[in-house]
Amino acid sequence: MAVDRPESKGSKHSAQSDVGSTEDPEDDKVEGENAYCSEIQRSDASKTRKQAVRNKGVPDIEEVEANLRKHRAPRAKDDVARELVMKGLKQNRFCHSLEDGDLQTIFDEMECFAFKSGETIVQQGNPGAYFFVSFEGSLEVTVDGHVTNTLERGNAFGAIALLYSCPRTASVVAKTAASMWGIPGSVFRSVVKENANKNYAQNRKLLDHVSLFDGLSSSLKGRVGELALFNEWFEAGSRVVTAGEAPTAVYVVKSGGPSG
Repeated sequence: MAVDRPESKGSKHSAQSDVGSTEDPEDDKVEGENAYCSEIQRSDASKTRKQAVRNKGVPDIEEVEANLRKHRAPRAKDDVARELVMKGLKQNRFCHSLEDGDLQTIFDEMECFAFKSGETIVQQGNPGAYFFVSFEGSLEVTVDGHVTNTLERGNAFGAIALLYSCPRTASVVAKTAASMWGIPGSVFRSVVKENANKNYAQNRKLLDHVSLFDGLSSSLKGRVGELALFNEWFEAGSRVVTAGEAPTAVYVVKSGGPSG
């Protein structure tokens, strides 16, 4: 099943739509919608500042990156590493639709990290800094302190926080001594977004059939399609969302169909 996933903070992007051109008959409508979106953006910013005060123990992105740099473990990108990373990327729901050139770009930008048993790679609630593909060892995934998964050699993880600008939704800890290949979030997001933009016309047409966006002008739908849509792919029978799980985005089914 393939889905397009509008970013949960689409209103922020919508507020950046161009206004003021007398050549667009929808300008007045867009201007009003932008003012509304700007109010939402200011409200969201205020909530974010308040949340930051409540979560004084949460590190900023610079601290997260600084901590990861301590775990850098330079390693040659041989054929074994390339084959494993490429396979892991192709099996990842965010990278499944990427072209071979996109996958190669991701691999070229990766560096190796190493962690001792018990060390944390990703902490739930922290900002996201890197996207990873596990190379050696075993990793344990927990959500709210409960073990939910185990990641082994070739498993990719860490995309949600990077693509949807939300905190990490789970913690990942090394069960054994482990190593992994990682790419900076900004680079990963750029590659995925460029690929999504290649399908802009198709994605834009899709939005016209989603009632959730009926109140948006054509210009704003265009901005959503340009800035906030990413493709995700799921195998039949795999989980898309779970009741009670913190939402990070809105799903629009592009092909196939969900159940449950």
